Amino acid sequence: MSKPHKQFENEVDRFFGSLPDSAFESVVCALCNTDEHSILMFRKKTMEVRHCLCGLVFNARQAKQQYLDAFYSKSKAMTVWADMKKSPEAFYSQRDKYEWAVNHITNNNVLTVLDIGCGAGVFLNLLKLEGADVKAKGIDQNKDAVEAARAQ
Repeated sequence: MSKPHKQFENEVDRFFGSLPDSAFESVVCALCNTDEHSILMFRKKTMEVRHCLCGLVFNARQAKQQYLDAFYSKSKAMTVWADMKKSPEAFYSQRDKYEWAVNHITNNNVLTVLDIGCGAGVFLNLLKLEGADVKAKGIDQNKDAVEAARAQ
């Protein structure tokens, strides 16, 4: 992981790790709108990752919108994304981070990908560069990140 991304990861951990439990809410599967059949995969810091029988893997413990807005309005994430746009080397340094996922997608004839929390679209761009024949879309909470992704 590149130094700027490690710094951003630390920023995320500090911010969300300092929030009280009341800042989070439980959510259900976005595909089938239930949590009755989801299986807890793991808990990590503020996350609770579940696997639903419908196939979706999701974070069932999410920060409330006001805290997401507060984080992204102050986050240094855009510095990381802006630097990546300036430097092809920084962009390609992320290849190792996503290589296993790109290989899985290309080797298993995956047809569609939704990158939730896509940031500036690094993973989606790597899919294109690797020639993956896949319909790929991304979404992100940070409006600046979405604009950066669209500009690529």
